[in-house]
Amino acid sequence: MEIMGIQFPAASLLLPTFIAFLAYFIWSRKYVLNQWKRMGIEGPEPDFWTGNAKQLTYGRVDILECFKNGAKIWTSCWLLHGLRPQLMITDADMVKEIFVKQFSNFVNRPDAQGETEHNLARLRDNEWKENRRVLNPSFTTKKLKSLAVMMNNVEDILMEILDEKSNKKEIVPAYKTAQGLTFQVITKTAFAMDVDCQRDENHPLYQNIKKWLNYPFSPLIFLILMFPGLKHFFQVFAPI
Repeated sequence: MEIMGIQFPAASLLLPTFIAFLAYFIWSRKYVLNQWKRMGIEGPEPDFWTGNAKQLTYGRVDILECFKNGAKIWTSCWLLHGLRPQLMITDADMVKEIFVKQFSNFVNRPDAQGETEHNLARLRDNEWKENRRVLNPSFTTKKLKSLAVMMNNVEDILMEILDEKSNKKEIVPAYKTAQGLTFQVITKTAFAMDVDCQRDENHPLYQNIKKWLNYPFSPLIFLILMFPGLKHFFQVFAPI
């Protein structure tokens, strides 16, 4: 290969090219990881490769503690949104400003492909804007108060179960009990279904949802976290 009249073996250019690429990769990644720091917003220290995703997955970051400390950098959202820092806001006035006063300034959803792109949680552009316009009236104070009645009924079932366990001197598994309560509240208020999973833990819907939520975390996800560009390569074989 000839450059400016000087002959260079092609192989001799591989090392400097690789070093230049590596330097750019390290710089660009650190630039993204330090975005909120440059803006004066503190948060849990992100890992170079996975941000806070690994910390969050294995419980090394206390979410409640981060909420208490105010707005934080949460690159754990890389799990779904690629190399994109996320800002978590806890100031009530700022939340009101964003969701009420500045409601007309439409905030789009992150990009999504595959079978889930038409999922309500992943709608984009005008489709998401229209669905949000239709759904918002469902969350008025009056309608939310009407949901409280249904929630109280589900809580009454929980209290009955706790009384029965107490009378029999039985141990109450807190985590499993909370799962049943949460699932029954969601199915009753959001889907108008009466799934008594607090008493019937073998209910098919309850069991299948638990299986879906307990899927093993694939190493492929972490690979895409480290190199977001690979997502487009893997989509050739299967939707991600």
